[in-house]
Amino acid sequence: MIQKRMTRSGEPRYLVRLFRGRDAATGKKLYAFQTFPTRRDAVRWRTQQRQALEAGTFVQPAQTPLGEYLRGWLNGPATQALSERTLHDYRRLMIRYVLGTDLAAAPLSQLSTTALEQFYGGLAERPLSARTVRLVHSILHAALGRAVRSRLLAFNPATGVALPRQQPRRMHALNGAQVYQFVGVSADTGNRLHALWHLLVNSGMRPSEALALKWTDLGTDRVVVRRVLVTGLKGGGWRLMEPKRHVARRTITLPASTMDALADHRARQEVERAAAGDKYGDEGFVFAGRTGGPLDLKNLTMRYFHPLLTKAGLPKIRVYDLRHTHATLMLAAGVPLKAVAERLGHASAAMTLSIYPHVLNGQREDPVSRLEAYMAAG
Repeated sequence: MIQKRMTRSGEPRYLVRLFRGRDAATGKKLYAFQTFPTRRDAVRWRTQQRQALEAGTFVQPAQTPLGEYLRGWLNGPATQALSERTLHDYRRLMIRYVLGTDLAAAPLSQLSTTALEQFYGGLAERPLSARTVRLVHSILHAALGRAVRSRLLAFNPATGVALPRQQPRRMHALNGAQVYQFVGVSADTGNRLHALWHLLVNSGMRPSEALALKWTDLGTDRVVVRRVLVTGLKGGGWRLMEPKRHVARRTITLPASTMDALADHRARQEVERAAAGDKYGDEGFVFAGRTGGPLDLKNLTMRYFHPLLTKAGLPKIRVYDLRHTHATLMLAAGVPLKAVAERLGHASAAMTLSIYPHVLNGQREDPVSRLEAYMAAG
């Protein structure tokens, strides 16, 4: 039976009362109750549970609030299945966007596909990017999937949810002439982080990887990526974590000009260390603040990077776009796709191809001309 009821706020709710048999000892009728925001969800649940009763797989949905369940999942099963960095990201997103909301207060038994769609719609109106909404959804889907396996839910209400369409993120890359202009102005103006820009352009490292570098990671002509820097933690804290993927731990060869820039940077850092005296907390970072601590990407972008782009007469881009610049120039220069993928720390060359197809598309006719030239040369 499905009954329509009105909440105090005037919104309709649909109560399902499902007969699930009789008590073996007393013969008393037993019912399962579930409430939904729409009749469509109520009818679907009733149909699914009747089928489950016939198959002997019926599950009485738990009354545990979603927020309480999520905290338990993040501090329990998720710690065994996720890397430290991924777990940190999951907790941050749940705290920021889910915990403390009306959805978090709802019992697991009242979650529905429609309720989740309405919640995601509210996030999109804040506004949040489609990418962020999808990340929140993927976490909830994983958490509720665990609830199904633990027989707290009969089905995962996050399955089949309509999600906002994600627009491909616009990628910006400097061309060769712009890179020379950028690096040249950086050197001429004595930009404090000149070596960082030089490194990013010539290595393709992620900013979080470069900011986590320690002097022990540098060789005579190469750098070893072992960790990433995560900032913006509660209380302004920071942490060093292992990369999410094993392939991100890699060795990257560097040109002599970058090694020279790093040597000059180290000499500057020694002067700053002496000036700071006892206030300098040496963490071994290649790129450190004036008292030895790690740098914050947002702060250095506003304080050093964007002003440098303005002085160089270049468009305002993200620091991360220096990684795209490196990849684009390498591919345009004819460096094999697999070699570029390894420098970037991509899981496969296919991943690199999916990100930079526009660069390789322009080269598709080139192999033909190369073959003709080779054959003509005898």
